[in-house]
Amino acid sequence: MMEKLEADHITFSYQKEQEAILQNVSIRFSRGKISLLTGQSGSGKSTLLKIMAGLYPKYKGKMTTGLVKIFGMPLPQITPFELRKHMAVLFQEPATQFTLPTPEKEIIFALENKQLPPEQMQQRIAASLAFVELTGLKNRPIYTLSDGEKQRAALAVILAMDTDCLLLDEPFANIDPENRKFLLQKLKQMNRESGKTIILVDHDPTGYANIVDEVALFQPKKTDIPMMKAAAYFSGLKTKRPFPAALPAPHETTVFSFHDLTISQGGRRLLQVPNFDIYKGKMTVLTGVNGCGKSTLFKSMLLLHKYEGAIFYHGTEIQKFQHKRSRYYQQVTMAFQNSSSQFLKMTIKEELACSLKMAQTNPYSSAEIAEILQRLHLADKKEANLYQLSTGQKKKVQILAMLLLEREVLLLDEPLAGLDQESAEQILELLQKAVADQGKTILMISHQTSFLRGYADHHIHYENQTLAYRGIL
Repeated sequence: MMEKLEADHITFSYQKEQEAILQNVSIRFSRGKISLLTGQSGSGKSTLLKIMAGLYPKYKGKMTTGLVKIFGMPLPQITPFELRKHMAVLFQEPATQFTLPTPEKEIIFALENKQLPPEQMQQRIAASLAFVELTGLKNRPIYTLSDGEKQRAALAVILAMDTDCLLLDEPFANIDPENRKFLLQKLKQMNRESGKTIILVDHDPTGYANIVDEVALFQPKKTDIPMMKAAAYFSGLKTKRPFPAALPAPHETTVFSFHDLTISQGGRRLLQVPNFDIYKGKMTVLTGVNGCGKSTLFKSMLLLHKYEGAIFYHGTEIQKFQHKRSRYYQQVTMAFQNSSSQFLKMTIKEELACSLKMAQTNPYSSAEIAEILQRLHLADKKEANLYQLSTGQKKKVQILAMLLLEREVLLLDEPLAGLDQESAEQILELLQKAVADQGKTILMISHQTSFLRGYADHHIHYENQTLAYRGIL
């Protein structure tokens, strides 16, 4: 019988007083296969990966029942050094995984921990960087990389470790569609050639149909989680076709205007546009490949990054707000990619109360907020530690907190990353309602375009250092 990677009757909670996130859960993965874990945000997929990697409950939480077997060996009997030969994990937020300043040094550090002889390192480093097409950025400071590039760098690190099993938690959440397709095909190639076991967590099934062998669908409080054949799972999904996105009409009101705008970073020009307008009271999605400068554009619009030329907000050049930024930030705010870095309090209840306190007006009643929390599956987590929520749950809290601030313009950087389709639709419905009822302007960077079809009013594509409206999404 083929050896499996098994989790049997796992019960795990982060705190004693909290309900277990995994309650008597059992699941089995076939050796040498590519498995996809998908399902509702907060159902325990990422937690399970960390248990299988030996990180939990060693460093967090408590496992009251259950046992993990790594290809027939009980996890407690495997030494940490032996475990590193078998397992490597990529976290949802790759920035938390780095120790050293550049991708190359980070790989060297990982290989030194595995006690790899120095003469073998260079070949391993070169191969892993080439795999993710990051060779040209190997000596670039990690803090200057886009989040998508950081994700690729983190993937290169665990590939270089050459373990039997790769545990990849949302590895493509911040990666553009073309690179997503490329990396999935490369993972499939590696699986065929080396027989590695690959387990991925992803809420967006796009591109997986011909890549994975088996799929497990997670739901809260579900115990035995059977694996289904990939063909059976994907045959039940509806094919999503391109959706028309309206081009701006002549009568639309401008909220931002760019005049002779040039944005650079590290001596590299990212954007150069003579004239470009963004329109008021619309939900506009901004797409483009990783590293092209989308997030840097947002930071420039918030006076957080230098630029040449002019950015006008309602006809006023935003440099005039340089010494009175608080006035500007009462109108324009941004949700950053890393939700955790933006929280000011410890619990959902406290965070939302903080937003309401800073709001100029309050368009949401207490009853409406309670109803929204119920729809987002957060009502029973109001007192939970924000930093122990899943990435998807953190995203939902972050976006709701931004809406409660009552700002005219919301700049949202990858707000759908880490969300399952149901959660993404719930967030998009909230944003769409805010646009329709409150006249908000929402400009959103996202690679999850399949979720956005039917919600976005306009689509701007960022390519070759310029911006252009597109009539398709």
